[in-house]
Amino acid sequence: MSALEVLQEAMACANFKMITNKPESYSTSQTLALLTEAEQALATLKDKDVIFFYGNTGSGKSTSVDYLMGLTLQYTTNRYGDNIVEVSKDNINS
Repeated sequence: MSALEVLQEAMACANFKMITNKPESYSTSQTLALLTEAEQALATLKDKDVIFFYGNTGSGKSTSVDYLMGLTLQYTTNRYGDNIVEVSKDNINS
């Protein structure tokens, strides 16, 4: 499992707990397997520059990464009437 997959699994578990208010339990063997994979993923990051983006939902983490990757952003209004910034459709089609 890649570092991205380990992080996705952790986020899925966290989101499940937040959305359902039900704790999801892991068996000891599942927990050890995830920790082993996480350790291996961390080993691949040794001696490399790593940037983590964290923050509340809607705080702009993904938009910031898109901007830093050079994608064109556009201002728009969402279905709730909020002014937001999103990736331009031109990036998606190219």
